[in-house]
Amino acid sequence: MKTRKYIVILSLLLAFCGAVSLAIADDHWSDDWKITYMGKAKSTGKISFQLTFEAGEDGTAVDPVTIDVLVSDKATDNEIAELTTNNIGAVLGEDGFKISQSWGENVVVKARGDTPDFSLELVNSSVQGISIVIND
Repeated sequence: MKTRKYIVILSLLLAFCGAVSLAIADDHWSDDWKITYMGKAKSTGKISFQLTFEAGEDGTAVDPVTIDVLVSDKATDNEIAELTTNNIGAVLGEDGFKISQSWGENVVVKARGDTPDFSLELVNSSVQGISIVIND
């Protein structure tokens, strides 16, 4: 019983750390972001990200982009990362971004060429059993 209690506490701590990194992510821009998944899905659900571009020098802003990832029950962190890589690539395309999966559970999103810096944040996740951390 003690082991289960420690696992719950550790999961909550990891989730909190992810929330802190998300709050920071929204406050600054980067041309390179990494999403890291940990755990295995214990439910079917949806993960939603929002990508917001930094306004141009003339103040022109581009509408934020929402990316949804549908996850099935029992999907591993590597499988969720692959789904995320495919969905982000499908929404953003390859002209302005390089989207890749590294070390299995990581998704790297990099701006290419003249693509402006951007922020990437987790908007919502209804998937149980996984932790999501975003950092630049």
